[in-house]
Amino acid sequence: RIGAHTYTASVNWEWSAGKKTVGLKETRELQAGPGGMSGDFLARLTNTTNAGDVGSGLEVLRLGGNVYARTTYGKDGAGQFRERKRDRGIAERMRDEAYGAVRDFDQLFRGRLLLTAKGTQTIEGRLCWKYDVSLGPPLSGDAKTLPPLAAPRSGPDETTLRRRAFFDLREPKTLTGEVFVDSEKSVVLKATMSGRMGVASDGGDAELRLSLT
Repeated sequence: RIGAHTYTASVNWEWSAGKKTVGLKETRELQAGPGGMSGDFLARLTNTTNAGDVGSGLEVLRLGGNVYARTTYGKDGAGQFRERKRDRGIAERMRDEAYGAVRDFDQLFRGRLLLTAKGTQTIEGRLCWKYDVSLGPPLSGDAKTLPPLAAPRSGPDETTLRRRAFFDLREPKTLTGEVFVDSEKSVVLKATMSGRMGVASDGGDAELRLSLT
């Protein structure tokens, strides 16, 4: 709908539990050529700690119908692009993840992202609908019936248990921000959000603070 474009989103994570705090910055980038969903593009997902330590990263390039990928970090920087003939759908999955920052933010907050229309504003010469972001009420259909999780014979490891506890026990506390949607193309041109959620457990309370730009 908007032709060739560049997309960038940054998500800052900060976990606190007791006296310990851990931070992470995640960056999602996409350079899309002409041709829409069938066009060429380069998608890049990277993360680093707040102290600047190198984390992980992956880049996927779709060019002329062929797909190539490389790791962003390594001993000598980014590696060489290699063609991926067997990873069917990897390019589309990477593109979807790169574009999905606002969607993922909403899912983390249990689908409670509430938008309130606040008129119009011009962003980079384009007329946009402006929406204020706030934390909406809990959704009645939040709980879904899913098949039981598969687990190894010895049971899930400690890291997996912590992740499952977070998703099961997380409780959104605050959510604020702004979203600007192109009035002609219905595409999000700009979004800023910040929020906080808590996790209460027998092992002690924890808090996660998130911001999106």
